[in-house]
Amino acid sequence: MHVRAGAGCTEHHGPVGAMPLMRKSESLYMAWCLDCHRHPEQHLRPREHVFDAVWTPPEDQLAHGQRLVREYHVRGREITECYTCHR
Repeated sequence: MHVRAGAGCTEHHGPVGAMPLMRKSESLYMAWCLDCHRHPEQHLRPREHVFDAVWTPPEDQLAHGQRLVREYHVRGREITECYTCHR
């Protein structure tokens, strides 16, 4: 689901291409997940760049992300419901 929505690997796993040894770069606590789910436009990228470890967001990321939310049919606040992850 994350790849289809345009969430890049480095959004979740950090700059893996620059890590000599893999480590957890984000807390992965529920609050961290919810922050992104509440404001996905700040974290989305074109699908063709999801696996691109050196992709950098454009200066107008908010407008770019809002367009991707519409284009990829990202469900916005609906994806913060508990059952989305806790089935």
